[in-house]
Amino acid sequence: MTDDTRRTNPNDAVLDWPLAAGEPGREVWYGLVGRPTGGLAFWFRYTLLSTRAGHREARVWAALTDAERLERSFLATRRYPLDAVSAGEGPFRLAVAADGTIDGSTTDDTGDSDAELTSRSARGRVTVGDGTVVDGERADDGTTDGSTDPGIGSTLDGATVEWELGYDPDAVTFTPLRSRRLTDLAVRVLGTGRHWSANESVWIDGRLDLGNESVAFEDAPGHQGHTVGTNAPTEWSWVQCNAFETPDVALEALSTGGSLSICFRHDGETHFLNRLHHVVGPRANATSRNEPGSWAFRGRGEGVYLEARVESEGHWQRAAYFAPDDARRYVAHCSLSRVAVRYRVREGGRRGEWGPPRRADSDAGRAEWGSTERPVPGTYRPTDWPA
Repeated sequence: MTDDTRRTNPNDAVLDWPLAAGEPGREVWYGLVGRPTGGLAFWFRYTLLSTRAGHREARVWAALTDAERLERSFLATRRYPLDAVSAGEGPFRLAVAADGTIDGSTTDDTGDSDAELTSRSARGRVTVGDGTVVDGERADDGTTDGSTDPGIGSTLDGATVEWELGYDPDAVTFTPLRSRRLTDLAVRVLGTGRHWSANESVWIDGRLDLGNESVAFEDAPGHQGHTVGTNAPTEWSWVQCNAFETPDVALEALSTGGSLSICFRHDGETHFLNRLHHVVGPRANATSRNEPGSWAFRGRGEGVYLEARVESEGHWQRAAYFAPDDARRYVAHCSLSRVAVRYRVREGGRRGEWGPPRRADSDAGRAEWGSTERPVPGTYRPTDWPA
């Protein structure tokens, strides 16, 4: 493992990849972008994994949710060996070599990378449902079980999907626990991971090529984060939204292990409800309801009081993750969630009088529920994890 005290960029790799066979670890970089009014959203991930049983891989993920044209929604992945990945620092750059796929295929003879992430840009490509077969086997549900995981009935099956996105880095980084010392203690004693919302709220320009079609993004609300650990949580809930009708409002919340951390932004102000007393004890942030598709919570402190509701009705992306403990985590993700926030802010500073009630609403929130069990019914992809 690298010395975390020397990290200057919240996206810098923490683990010393490639890990040795049998050394557990996972490191994930992800991003999301969508139309500000909802209706279409894109989710992408770059993951590095090493399990106790010796499974090691890198993977590039892409998922499109299109409410107006459901037939072209998809979730697809492509696997690579760990030595196909480089994770440089100063400045941060994660790159996946084009000629390093696990099945030995070469997608580009120029030496270019299939995927790349920096702190201000993201690009990548995957093929949706190309029918690649590994060892001639097929998944239990009848779809091809290959290094490029099939889409789920998408009209884009067979198409190569490419994205190229750019954004100005966010000055705000959100972590579940503000104290670095307490975070380090939790990692050592409890085995919890670390998380940085490195670009908590950004505005993205770029394009998503979908075979013969393309989607353009201009000043589109987006988010980018980084998480790492020697294992994965057994359950979590997460929401992020910066596409509210009220300008300059952003909300992020993460619930795991019985604790809830919140970041709320408005009018150029940022309220981090992630001190120790915000996540445990009588003054802690509180959840009144939380089940897949419906979440209500509240928080108070740092000059703000807020209540939030998250409702996700359909438009699920069902993802299966493999964890360092050689077990699966199932994620139900909805990038077209309704998010409603009611809040009050102290005027004249954190000891001032409470101002009038305010509200912020959006149909373009990103929410997910993860667990060792399937949060919602359906087929979870990819299906090519070890048995």
